[in-house]
Amino acid sequence: MEKQDVSKGEPDGYSRKVFPILFNLCSEGQKGQSNTVNLWIMRIFRGIIKKSMEKEHSQHHTSNYDRFMSGEYCNSLNPEVLEMISNTKACLARLDSPDLEDSERNGILRDMLGSIGQRSAVGRNFLCQCGKHIFIGDKSVINDNCTMMDENHIRIGNQVLIAPNVQFYTATHPIDYNERFVENWDENSGELFFRTRSLPITVEDNVWIGGGSIILAGITIGTGSVIGAGSVVTKSIPANCVAVGNPCKVIRYLKSDNKIQTIKSFKLRNWNRADIPALARHLNNKKIWDNCRDALPYPYTEKDAEQFISFVEGQSEQNNYCIEINHEAAGNVSFIRGTDVERYNAELGYWLAEPYWNLGIMTEAIKQAVEDYLSHSDTVRIHAHVYENNPASMRVLEKADFSKCGILRKACFKNGRFVDCHCYELLKR
Repeated sequence: MEKQDVSKGEPDGYSRKVFPILFNLCSEGQKGQSNTVNLWIMRIFRGIIKKSMEKEHSQHHTSNYDRFMSGEYCNSLNPEVLEMISNTKACLARLDSPDLEDSERNGILRDMLGSIGQRSAVGRNFLCQCGKHIFIGDKSVINDNCTMMDENHIRIGNQVLIAPNVQFYTATHPIDYNERFVENWDENSGELFFRTRSLPITVEDNVWIGGGSIILAGITIGTGSVIGAGSVVTKSIPANCVAVGNPCKVIRYLKSDNKIQTIKSFKLRNWNRADIPALARHLNNKKIWDNCRDALPYPYTEKDAEQFISFVEGQSEQNNYCIEINHEAAGNVSFIRGTDVERYNAELGYWLAEPYWNLGIMTEAIKQAVEDYLSHSDTVRIHAHVYENNPASMRVLEKADFSKCGILRKACFKNGRFVDCHCYELLKR
């Protein structure tokens, strides 16, 4: 969405009251002064007013559209969204007119959608919500009777085939009905009586989605993958695989360019600034944040990614390892040195992009990173802490030769409740 040009037009809020007073002060109350002085005073006041208006607009914008798009639960009726919905309804009403020429239909699609690439097509009875949140690449086909409820962004890559009756849902609601519905809701408030959040959906290049499949909020389907007909995709799907069922699960991996693409193939390397987009995309995942310290920002933006890269670039020793999979950054292994009497200890931290979970990657990445880190540092002990509700991470550490050394009862406060912390360690041989 384009931001309002606050330097033009009528001011609002506090500025609407102040502007006439200041204007009169400059134009009438200063008659005894030179025009140059008046102009100088006016420029100062205009600068003050502009900053005030920018602040007002920023606060309003952040508290509505931007918050909703960042994945926060909201129940406000955002004017930006309502306007998009209204425009989209008008476009959809015209889209399937029987006397419409192909060129006219393509023009409506271009006006309605965020973007649509060359040689791409959208079938009949297409349904969407906002329209402008949908981005379609080149040579992609969306067949008849498809639904894209695009409260958040839906990005379709290049050469994607989407069969009839496929549904995309970016919106979701709290599981607990006490959170889902607004207590003491006022019907005159202009807000909804229930809470909604929205998460983006990404379909990467060369994907084929079978008929009648359902793609849920926050999902990424990796390059070259196939989703079987009738599948319900509840978790992200890695690249170059076949996934089917309800819930959708990987059943096999595919060959590409006459080479077997093994998802377990990865490499550890240094982080660089080219990794910022992938880092922001993969780490903006609440499932990852739920198992990390609150210091990790959520939602996670490209600005956060840029700050992390700058931090890593300023480090004196190698203690952050980027996990590269399919030619992009998809995870991290880190070591934080202790201080004082614990200066020969280091705490292990790690995360992996959701499409690559449960494939053995994290265990092998930790093994390699630990070996390298111990080889160039004087660390003698590495430890890691895992929340009680993350048994998968415990198995990762155990497979990476870490030993469980205790449980700290109710040691951490996460997501509004106390949780036990399971402690693991590995000693340098």
